[in-house]
Amino acid sequence: MKAEDAEYHDIKHAENVLEESTRMIPDTRQRLEGALQDLSNFMVGLKDEAVSGEELSTAKEAAAAAQVALQ
Repeated sequence: MKAEDAEYHDIKHAENVLEESTRMIPDTRQRLEGALQDLSNFMVGLKDEAVSGEELSTAKEAAAAAQVALQ
């Protein structure tokens, strides 16, 4: 935007959005880690209960996707 000589207010707004997004990353990561731990604990507790293969498969896929996102 700066290279294209955009309006000052547009540049300032974009900078503010970038700063806010950067501050949100650690909190979002922490929440994802917590949700992954909760899901993992929940799946461990399911071993003794009757759960359909589809539900457990979906939970395992979600856990795997979260692991990839955290790397």
